[in-house]
Amino acid sequence: MKAVLYIVYAILGTMLITIISLTIYFNEKLDVPLKIFIPKGSISQIISHLDKEVGGKLYPTDKYVVAYFGQPQSGWIQMPEKSMKRIEFLEAITKAKAPPSTKIITLIPGETTKYFIKLLTEKYKKDFDELYLYYLEISPIKEGFLIPDSYYINRERNLKVFLNKLVNHAKKVHIKYIKDLKLENFENLKKMLVIASIVQKESASKEEMKTVSSVIYNRLEKGMKLQMDGTLNYGLYSHIKITAKRIREDDSEFNTYKINGLPLTPICNPSSEAVLSAVYPEKTKYFYFMKLKNQKKHIFSETYKSHLKEVKKN
Repeated sequence: MKAVLYIVYAILGTMLITIISLTIYFNEKLDVPLKIFIPKGSISQIISHLDKEVGGKLYPTDKYVVAYFGQPQSGWIQMPEKSMKRIEFLEAITKAKAPPSTKIITLIPGETTKYFIKLLTEKYKKDFDELYLYYLEISPIKEGFLIPDSYYINRERNLKVFLNKLVNHAKKVHIKYIKDLKLENFENLKKMLVIASIVQKESASKEEMKTVSSVIYNRLEKGMKLQMDGTLNYGLYSHIKITAKRIREDDSEFNTYKINGLPLTPICNPSSEAVLSAVYPEKTKYFYFMKLKNQKKHIFSETYKSHLKEVKKN
């Protein structure tokens, strides 16, 4: 009988200690920013990101609590207080709303930074030259560095602060690219961004990106000029239709009808799918492709002769 009582007391004692420990743990006060950015990704990745925001006080086990409340939505959210209990914070990141008076600004895949900044300055009546020069100061490369996504801009509409946020976010993503894709350094990533940006401009869909990428690699390996119209949609020419006259007259570093190899910098901001296609192209023997009329699709050819046949058909 005594043995049974000891076991009961031991169980009750363990339960009491567990309850007290959990109470202390969940009621621990955290100092949090009033505005927090929730990245895209798994709950574990989100917890890892937010750990830096609260002074390294989050733990992997917190993901189970967050999962109980729901899946956090990516974007900027408003915290109710600067000091919150852990349990309150973990619930808030799944239920908090966007900060008041914020607007969503979307950088679409394939858009050039210069054109994007032009749209921003026109929308908020700011000086384009000043803001573009500021971007060049804070970004490691002049084009292709930003991550296409939707972002919140604060009520003050401070475009320099906004661009800083985009550049800092991109730096974190690029560090992850370098690590996950085993690129070793930023120079290798930059080359992938150049290829990815061309893929982004030339592809009619995500599904054919790796095939377009294969054409780029095949042409480079054979020493052929890329001769791709999309490279001429750089800068403020982002949405300008490419004509034979433009191809003849453009003497920029982006005219792949004239230069050998790749442009020195990306031509636009590529999506993650385009980056992956640059790193892992499909293995093909294609050297040519053309867009089918009224379709979001290209037809690919291995020889110039077969390519000409497709051109005549379409």
